[in-house]
Amino acid sequence: MYKPILRIVVRHGYYSNGSARNLGFVPSEKTEKIITGAGLICKAEEGGISLFYDEDKKEALELYADDSHEELRLCFKVRSTNPLFQNFTEMPVCKGEKLLFFDSRNRVEQPDGCYGLSSSQIVSGDDLVFIDDIEHLVTDNTIITRRERLIKPLFVLSIRLGERGDALFEPTTYCLVFEGRKTVWKYYLMGAEAGADFSIVDVNNAIFFSRSDDGIVAGNRVAKIFTSGVAIPLMERSPYHFQLKRTDAKMCRVVIKRLPVASPDQICSRVINGNKAEDVSEIFINY
Repeated sequence: MYKPILRIVVRHGYYSNGSARNLGFVPSEKTEKIITGAGLICKAEEGGISLFYDEDKKEALELYADDSHEELRLCFKVRSTNPLFQNFTEMPVCKGEKLLFFDSRNRVEQPDGCYGLSSSQIVSGDDLVFIDDIEHLVTDNTIITRRERLIKPLFVLSIRLGERGDALFEPTTYCLVFEGRKTVWKYYLMGAEAGADFSIVDVNNAIFFSRSDDGIVAGNRVAKIFTSGVAIPLMERSPYHFQLKRTDAKMCRVVIKRLPVASPDQICSRVINGNKAEDVSEIFINY
């Protein structure tokens, strides 16, 4: 009979249910040997992975745990099959020889009973570690291959079974929290009459848009430009409800009841109002 021994949960502010999807957990070569030798089963789940042990073959895992020369540590490299994951995720850029690295030695118990792995509540640049230091910390030179130094995983996990005196077979849950990226939303309205007065409004009056000078977009078309006053979170199912209004001499009326929201595949870096460069989501509307 198989019973749970370890669960890793990845939460993400972009996804509608809060669980990160499209993640692949790849064990290091050394970890793969332990999983096979101890008869463990890995099961991929939405937003994470679970490991199970065979209750009738506990001795195999106990032999690994009793090794006085080495801790029973499992290491995973995590990638996303969604090519836009980093577009909609607020995460530090892994420059040079650094990677996001999370170690159960640094765990912090959370109110819901799981153990947080990041240095703060949300994954940040403080979690970046040099690759050579990672290999030293986990005593596993198979954790990062030469190819992976060039094409890096999103992050690396190192989990010790029986951490800090936990019973070896006590089910333990670890969690990570990624924040969804926030961008300035910039609407380009094309096809509107030159002298017409348009505005973008939030039905909840939480976000305000400013109108700037007309610009020229692809095809040498003139566009009226509206920019959000604050950065807005990118979300799988955005709750934001913006409308396009037109004002003339007699009345103000809604001409588009619900404008499209920002997509993670339309992000660029722009200087806003002469300030530093910000992430901008560009949204094009044909009127």
